[in-house]
Amino acid sequence: MNKIPYILGENAVTLFVDGKPVTVRNDDANYYEVRKCLLDGRYDEIQTYLDLEKQVEDYTDGDISIKDGEVFFGEEKLNGVVVDKLLDLMKSGLTDKNPFINFLKNLLKNPSKNSVDQLYTFLSKRNMPIDEEGLVIGYKGVGDNYKDRYSGKFDNSVGQSHEMPRRTVDDNCENHCSYGFHIGSYEYADSWGGSDGKLMIVKFNPEDAVSVPTDCDYQKLRVCKYSVVGEITERKQLKQPFYDSTGEFSDENYDEDYDDGIQLNDSLDDDSYESDATRLAIRNYIENKHEDSTEPTVKQIQSRMKGTTLTSQEIIDIVEELGFEVEYNKEAINLDAFNESISKATTSKIDTLWAILKYKEIGIYRKVKCMSEVLNADFEAMVAELPSDSSGRILDQRSRHAIHDVLIKYS
Repeated sequence: MNKIPYILGENAVTLFVDGKPVTVRNDDANYYEVRKCLLDGRYDEIQTYLDLEKQVEDYTDGDISIKDGEVFFGEEKLNGVVVDKLLDLMKSGLTDKNPFINFLKNLLKNPSKNSVDQLYTFLSKRNMPIDEEGLVIGYKGVGDNYKDRYSGKFDNSVGQSHEMPRRTVDDNCENHCSYGFHIGSYEYADSWGGSDGKLMIVKFNPEDAVSVPTDCDYQKLRVCKYSVVGEITERKQLKQPFYDSTGEFSDENYDEDYDDGIQLNDSLDDDSYESDATRLAIRNYIENKHEDSTEPTVKQIQSRMKGTTLTSQEIIDIVEELGFEVEYNKEAINLDAFNESISKATTSKIDTLWAILKYKEIGIYRKVKCMSEVLNADFEAMVAELPSDSSGRILDQRSRHAIHDVLIKYS
């Protein structure tokens, strides 16, 4: 596939596909894959990541499908909010589909359509993680003694579970304070626990959800069964959409700057963005030059990258990492020691030198060391001839090109 024109912004990338602009924001599930495809020059794969339907089907191995804007789990039609939950998991880097599939299976075991519809509303408004069994993770504010605030009868310390007959839980969402165990969003549970209480992490099975009261902006729900699995000692919300039940809810899993959204991909920081933006700009410039049947020089690339502090060698390294060759504005490099030794070498030794030069697992310094041993030549004299920067660092690509030219001469 031909190169796709694009504009990389700070929070989005806009691609021009078949002459039409397509913008992918950095909070879209496909953003990082699209950016990586651009960085690697894999333009033929980008269309895959722009197709949400295919993304969802590939991720779930066809268990979830989107047809004419409607979402299906097998033959079961689902509320579109489940796709948002799925995209959150995809954005987090979770590659295992089973937690989400288990969540759906649990949800569809719920005997009440009204309960399922209300749970959809709750999940659409609140960021609630799930675990590998498809259980939903929520919050509960309790007293300082871990007992519930309302009756003071139920112990909510870690490890406790509580259950009541489903029929005893009020399923009328218009009854705001009524029978049933209450689980809330982070904000609701935090305020309910208060400064003198405890904030607990709980789990419930979607099968056991009964109703979502319409007050408090749908921040709480009533269930017939739940378990207490953790305590938040510092009032910070869990930030990931998935937690393994075998792990701990440690402080590193809390969102320090909670803004009512899941913050993901912590490794993609400002430095990473700047590095990728630079690499993409260099790739874009080189590919444009190639379309004009010209090879850019290091000096041209450096001139193009105004505003950066890249050295010539850093540009060369980036160009090599991107899989391109680059022309040099350079003076002739005289490798007298190489010429003298290689001129006396046998054909088999020259073949060995070619193999060393093309071997990618070692740098130029070690390549020359190996060559000097093959030729039984003066290593220090050979190294001294190689081009280097102002700090004395040997310039890898320029040296390889110079040695290449000598080998061509005697091959």
